[in-house]
Amino acid sequence: MKNQKQLFIILLVISILAGCNLGNTDQNNGVQELFKQNTKVEEPVMEKEPEAIAKETVENYVKGINESNIESMIESMLPDSQNYYSQERATAALEDYKKLLGNEIDYDWIPPQNKEEIKKVFTFRLYGNNKENLIEVFVDKEIGYVRRDIYLNYSYFVHDHINGFIEALKTKNREELSNALSVDILYFPIEYTDQVIAKYGEEFDLTTLDYQLIGVDLQYSAGKFLYVITGSKNGTLKEHPIKVGCGDGETGIEDEWVPPDREMI
Repeated sequence: MKNQKQLFIILLVISILAGCNLGNTDQNNGVQELFKQNTKVEEPVMEKEPEAIAKETVENYVKGINESNIESMIESMLPDSQNYYSQERATAALEDYKKLLGNEIDYDWIPPQNKEEIKKVFTFRLYGNNKENLIEVFVDKEIGYVRRDIYLNYSYFVHDHINGFIEALKTKNREELSNALSVDILYFPIEYTDQVIAKYGEEFDLTTLDYQLIGVDLQYSAGKFLYVITGSKNGTLKEHPIKVGCGDGETGIEDEWVPPDREMI
């Protein structure tokens, strides 16, 4: 009888201890689950759609042009290019925009034909004064940048190129004219510059030479700036059209009065 009583007590203790352990396990599991819920890492959610960011970017860019705000234009550039002649590039682009598109430029978005392309790059048409320009806005990490704009990318370098060309003609500087008519690794021989100077001298009094931008022939991010060389000959006003092509970081004079001869450097 005594042994049965002892056995009963032992079994009772074991049952109580097992119940406590089971309760502790359930409690621990509950605490762990609650901890997991409270410490769950939320996935980042974009506050704005890329399209909205792109439109906001081009709106600020166009506003900067209309208000002649150089700093606003620079802020719209890609970060990597903001330290590359940014002040000069924005100033030259603003000058050409004002000359061609006027003081009240507007824009609209050109949706891609394939909706799968709507991810990071958006094309916009800027227009005014019966002229237009196409630009691309690149969106990255909720920030938009003007990536392709022929004015912003090339106006400054085109201005520098045509200035050098005209000054070389006016001063009959053969070496400078050779440099102005060379493109990348294609060298315009200095001995041919006499023909160019002579031709311009026949048509113009060289000291009267000037130029005027009349348009841009856009070809994606490259294209051609269309100019008219102005001046006079014995008091008679004269004009001559030329183009300054640009692309792949290079600019080059296109002029029917210039021989096509080039030599590989």
